[in-house]
Amino acid sequence: MVLRGLATRTRESYLDAVSALAKHYHRSPDLLTTEEIQAYTILSPQLLQTLRDYWKLYRPRTWLFPNPSGNGPIDVKVAQRMYGVARDKADLGREGGIHTLRHYAEFRTIPSKLTRACAALEFAESNSA
Repeated sequence: MVLRGLATRTRESYLDAVSALAKHYHRSPDLLTTEEIQAYTILSPQLLQTLRDYWKLYRPRTWLFPNPSGNGPIDVKVAQRMYGVARDKADLGREGGIHTLRHYAEFRTIPSKLTRACAALEFAESNSA
């Protein structure tokens, strides 16, 4: 990771993620199957493919989801609105906010309703273009 020029915090984050993966499966990450690694991630195969398609179509340079002028990220209010629409379509209730996703991702305790929210978010994004 040093040879690739990754920042110290990035390397620490990667090591933390790999350590958590090993702890979850109770064995070394190099002994895991592709299926086990994919099962551990928050991204479903469908969402991952959607992101790949988005990347191929738009080829964002600095920001994965840029603002309309392309000189910064999308506004936090836009992201919150999109989350709210997806949350409501998935019938998750009003508690929690977009920041809640970060905590579910860290601990891999995603409730089934949250999976529906991700699907709803995909649907909202695909219909807004």
